[in-house]
Amino acid sequence: MSYQFYKVLHLVGIFFVLLSLGGIALHVVNGGTREFKNRKFIASMHGIGLLVSFVAGFGLLAKLGFMRDLPTWSIMKMVIWLVLGGLPAVIYRKPSLAKPIWLTTLVLAGFAAYLAVYKPFMNVPATTEGALESQAPPVGTTVPTAPPPAEPATNPATGQ
Repeated sequence: MSYQFYKVLHLVGIFFVLLSLGGIALHVVNGGTREFKNRKFIASMHGIGLLVSFVAGFGLLAKLGFMRDLPTWSIMKMVIWLVLGGLPAVIYRKPSLAKPIWLTTLVLAGFAAYLAVYKPFMNVPATTEGALESQAPPVGTTVPTAPPPAEPATNPATGQ
């Protein structure tokens, strides 16, 4: 599967997680409790989103060649993933924290996006700093290659 496929799958999983967290927070802010009609649906969307984003995230790491030594930015994203996974329980147990958690979720998502785009803490030399941006060319494009070496010029009179 392509890099682009994993990226879209990862984003879809993230959307599931964020939408379900927003739904839970809104439900609790409006006075709802843990028990409600669509609880199983929301919880399953949250869980499926976590699973899809996790698997696709590792697919992206594999496509980028980071599976041997996980970079710090990816570990930080996994910590954010764990926090987002536990937030529904916190929202239900402490309804007064639903609004701050909703805002915190936005901050965490923004920070995770920053980590994914800029990949800080890579410990790469300054000369290769922009190399990560060209890792996955757009679909349908070809990667330019160096032209073949030119043959040495020969003198037609001497043949050398």
